[in-house]
Amino acid sequence: MNRIKILDDAVAGRIAAGEVVTGPVAAVKELTENAIDARAGAVTVEIKDGGRTYIRVTDNGSGIHPDDVLLSVQKHATSKISGFEDMKSIASLGFRGEALSSIAAVSRLTIKTRLAGEMEGSILEEGPAGFRVKPAGLPDGTTVTVENLFYNVPARYKFLKSAQAESAAITDLLTRLVLSRPDISFKYITNGALQLMSPGTGDLMDAVLAVYGREIKTRLYPIRGAAGELSVFGFLSNPNYLFKSPKNQTILINKRYVHSKSITDALSRAYGDRILKAHYPFAVLDIRLPFSSVDVNVHPSKTTVMIKEESELLSLLDSAVRDALAGTSLPRFEITENKTDKNEELRQQKIVPPVRQAFSSPKPKFEFREQAVPAQFDTFAGRAWPSDEPEEKEEEQQRIAGMDELYDYRVLGQLFETYILVQSGDALYIIDQHAAHERINYEKLKKEETLLPQRLLFPYALKLSMADHDLLLQNAPRLSQLGFELEDFGGSTIKIASLPLKSDQSDIGELMEDVLEILKDTGAGDPTVLRDKIIRHACRISVKAGDRLSDPEMKELVLELVTSKTIPVCPHGRPVAIVLKRDELEKGFKRKV
Repeated sequence: MNRIKILDDAVAGRIAAGEVVTGPVAAVKELTENAIDARAGAVTVEIKDGGRTYIRVTDNGSGIHPDDVLLSVQKHATSKISGFEDMKSIASLGFRGEALSSIAAVSRLTIKTRLAGEMEGSILEEGPAGFRVKPAGLPDGTTVTVENLFYNVPARYKFLKSAQAESAAITDLLTRLVLSRPDISFKYITNGALQLMSPGTGDLMDAVLAVYGREIKTRLYPIRGAAGELSVFGFLSNPNYLFKSPKNQTILINKRYVHSKSITDALSRAYGDRILKAHYPFAVLDIRLPFSSVDVNVHPSKTTVMIKEESELLSLLDSAVRDALAGTSLPRFEITENKTDKNEELRQQKIVPPVRQAFSSPKPKFEFREQAVPAQFDTFAGRAWPSDEPEEKEEEQQRIAGMDELYDYRVLGQLFETYILVQSGDALYIIDQHAAHERINYEKLKKEETLLPQRLLFPYALKLSMADHDLLLQNAPRLSQLGFELEDFGGSTIKIASLPLKSDQSDIGELMEDVLEILKDTGAGDPTVLRDKIIRHACRISVKAGDRLSDPEMKELVLELVTSKTIPVCPHGRPVAIVLKRDELEKGFKRKV
């Protein structure tokens, strides 16, 4: 049997390093936070090959004392705390003394540093017998170079993601750090190309514009609130500027980027009915509270924290958000006129195809037969009224699976230029024309083996955050198989030359935002999942609510729907039709008691 034994320092060090340095982004995070803690005014981060083979972080901070350089790569060596009592009120980003020792255990590490006021600096590098330090003429500050990450841990190296995926993760990290410290000038370089640079003016808005571009400024509201030792400051998006995940929310607590579901949920509650369900506003929140009220020693990444006065903080946040949004209302359509740019010209070319062209299949023969039509409405106070019980309502909608069994139906007309009224037996079907057309188009596209590309008359230039820019380029080969043609247009801009055939080109920016959310959700998962979701979005070219249809067009749409034998919901989950029975009408008019 195997006996218990003490592991040697080299093996133990590599195991421990795996808990701190999970990948290139973790190494960049630790080194950049060290630079911030050193009171740097400028930080430059350079990576190559997604940080897998090369990372260099340079700062103009305080530097390391010559006598401490060799000590800095020892386990649990730190200048940020000295005893257990210091753990109760941590003001620095780092404090465990594990970063440099962990990185050194799994890479080729070099440190160049000079303490302000010293005549010369020090270079720490690895030699045959371990680390050694030699004097050298250097500028103030510190430069840490990490090469060949996990070269000596093959089991961990083979699980590194692609260079583009690792680069995208680092880009996202740097954007959060830029927002957390607008007083520091950050420069981020990937494979020799400048990707991001912040001015370091100390103004949070300047940092936001450096990350997201100047276009976002008109979409933001300032937020400010204080209660005792708690305060919140930052920016929120107007209710029209929403995303399908909270990934565009940056929550900072005492200048530390954190994840907090409770704060994200509080934001959504404060917006209330101003935002659509399952959508999230953009937000950058700078929250300050006593250091002793926050426990940051919860997770190795230090992005999960525990807050002592969380209920008071959430109450403050709620009132501050409501104050910031005072005077706003439900989401509204914004119409911009007199635009002459190429993207606007493309949007003006939106053409809705006639229904009869979309439904060109011949009328099939089918057998008429009677079928009981489910009731969708209950009566309330003598009127037809939807059921108040969600579970029953959902069950009833599922039972409207018999639209392919309509018999002897008659199309009555169009209501509000949105709904088609159909009588069948003792029931009135109210069909959502957009949902019905989407479902029909979705089923047609699913049967196509490939999604053909459609070149745009004018290529569309899409300005993105660096993280989203990298994510799209990383997935460009996958997207090309779905009809997208994407090219890097410099900076954080993507040029879109083609879209999937039949895609709605009226708002390409919104379509690509949806694509990005899909990529963030599916990652490098099953490509069929991505294809299915892209098809769902391609169905937006369908007949819209508000499109006036002729009698033949309505009849053609209903016939296609009745004979398609599809489920009675649109690709996005909304019901295609609801049913009102004759009995319910007669009860509503007191013809029956």
